[in-house]
Formats: sequence, C-alpha cells, structure tokens
Amino acid sequence: MNIRNILPFVFASATVLVLFLSTNLIGVSGASTAEVKIPQGVNEGGNHFEPETLKVGKGTTVKWTNEDDSIHTVTSGTPETNTWGTKFDSGYLRGGKTYEHVFKSTGTFNYFCTLHPYTTAKVVVSSKESNPPIETAEKESTVTVDTTPNTNINVSNWSNFNDSDNRFSIQYPSHWSIMQSGNRFTEELPLVAVDANASASKIQSQLSVNAFKSNQNFDSNDLAKFAYNQLVKQSTGSKLVEPIDCNKYTIGNEKACSLVYSGEDKEGKRYGILEIAFVDDNELNHLISYRADPLNFDKEMATMEHIIQSYKINE
Repeated sequence: MNIRNILPFVFASATVLVLFLSTNLIGVSGASTAEVKIPQGVNEGGNHFEPETLKVGKGTTVKWTNEDDSIHTVTSGTPETNTWGTKFDSGYLRGGKTYEHVFKSTGTFNYFCTLHPYTTAKVVVSSKESNPPIETAEKESTVTVDTTPNTNINVSNWSNFNDSDNRFSIQYPSHWSIMQSGNRFTEELPLVAVDANASASKIQSQLSVNAFKSNQNFDSNDLAKFAYNQLVKQSTGSKLVEPIDCNKYTIGNEKACSLVYSGEDKEGKRYGILEIAFVDDNELNHLISYRADPLNFDKEMATMEHIIQSYKINE
C-alpha cells in the first residue's frame, strides 16, 4: 500500500559496455554501470522494461529511468509471491525519476512493477566482477541538521478528492500534490498524494487509498490482519509499533481497524505508517495509509485524524 529514492553516488570506472540483441531484448554488461528504461506507454500493456533481461557482472550498479508519464515501481520478486521487495524496491517512481541498485551477489533477480504486475523483467548477475572503484581521498564526515519546518502541523487549508469510480471521497492538505489517481481500468491505486514540498533529507509524508473487491469474505478485522501479514510480517525491515485496534476509528457507520508500523527504505531511512482497514456494507474493502518521517509522525497526528474523519463512502 502500499503507502514508496536517491541512493548514494557510486564512484566507479567510466568504461561501460552494453550489448543489445534486438531480436530477444537481452542486454549484456560487463562494466560497472548498466541502464534499464521504463518506456512510454508501458502501463498500456504493449511495452515492458527495456531490456527485459539484463546480464551484468557482480558489483554492477543498475539504473532504472522512468520515461513514462505514469508512476511505476521497480520491485524485486514476482507478482505470484508474497515476498516482493525484499531484495530491492524503488517505491513510487514518477515520470523522469530514476532508481539505482548495486547487485553484490550472483544469481537471477526477477522484478516487476507492483502497479502494473504484468510488467516483469530480470537481472542476471554473473561472477565476473565489475571494474574496481576509483580510489578517492577520505573526507571528514559532517552532520547536517535539517531545520525545514514541518508544514503538515496545524494544516488549515484542505482539498477534496473524489474517486473517479465514485467509491469514496477524502480530504488532503492543499499544499500536497496528487501523484496518482487510478481506476479499475488502469490497475493503479485510486489515490496517492504526497507532500511535494518536503525536505529531501526526510521521508515524504504520503497518503494512499485503495478500495477493492475481494473473493475473500473479509470483515474489517480480517482485512487489518491481511494488511499486517502483507505489510509487516512478510516485509523485511518492517516492525509493528501499535497492534490492531478495532475500537479507535469509525468511518461512516463502519467500525474501522487500525495498526501502526515502521519500515525502512533502501537508503536506510525509517518511516512510520498508520494503516486503516474497513469493509463497507457493499463488501468493498478500504485501506487508508498515512506515511510520515518518524520525527514528524506524532506531530502530524492531527492531520491524520482529519483525513480519516473526512473519508466518506459514496453510496
């Protein structure tokens, strides 16, 4: 849900060899860097990652660039398993954004876009080492304190969002930006909104909403347990902070269940997430996720509470 990337620069040899076999979309690289593109129109099902199979040496840095207008992810694993994102995960990549990952071990690494699960590819890593990094003089480490004010405290201006499939409406801070508003045809989340003005050194505050039918006969508690298993129990680096509580929130006439957990992005930054789960009278499952930097999480609780209380189910 889930509610999500700039990696440290790697100083390496500038020698790059990339061989593209046009007939089978296989790329081969024995150098220290390699590139994969997410082409325009990939969410329409006609294109995939380019190349679909990339062969590199151990230690290679692979860089993905999203050239599409839609948001995508680069997430290790396959759609059929419940353990994706354990090797690498870009989070949401907007158009023009990039993601990098260093492959330090050999093997075949499958990956896909969680928003468009039919978009799959793989990186095959051989034992051949990439060119060694250029020696650089050690620099004295410095500590920089981020004093950027948290604009999500005491929010007074709100914008309304209405789901294009007419399932729900919700409010979000007016200074945020909507990054995604999909529907049942696009296979994207109905809403992803982020604090676009957030400091680059902190985790971006983010709201995401999913509303979906399931062949499981869930009640709100079952849905919360499902979210816990997927987002916490089976996710590397996640930790439960507050257990499932079904007495704290009410949305419309429905009792909603909540849990709070922490996670870690690929840069090692921790984040906190409040997850709200409930099932309405029409057996539609709703998941509301609010992600924030740990230093801001409790300070933004009033913003979270307002968003949750503003959520309305469209009859």
